Formats: sequence, structure tokens, C-alpha cells
Amino acid sequence: MKHGLYRIHGIGGQPDDVRIDLGGITAPLEESLYRARRHLPPVDELPWQDAYFAKNPAAKLSDA
Repeated sequence: MKHGLYRIHGIGGQPDDVRIDLGGITAPLEESLYRARRHLPPVDELPWQDAYFAKNPAAKLSDA
């Protein structure tokens, strides 16, 4: 089941993304699509990328 892990700031005017878990594989999804599809947890409850990896340093190695 898809679920959000963290948010990624868009670069150069690009929209923000949400990194989602697709059952062991992670992928980016544009934040507006994540919201429209009502994935869980809600976008506003997801940490930003830096805060996520600060709290979960081992995740950075597996999320390359």
C-alpha cells in the first residue's frame, strides 16, 4: 500500500514532492497529486526531508 514518508522542497520554482513507499520501493510524487489522491498520512503531517533523515539516519542509506 502506498504511504507518504516525507516532503521534498521543489527546486527552481518546481512544485514540492512527497516521497512515497510503494511496498519497499520509494518514489517521488508531486504534492498536488498526493493531496488529490488522498494518500495517507496527510501531507501536512509529513516531515520535510531533512527532519525525516535527522530522525531516521539509517533510512538515508536505503532511500538512495
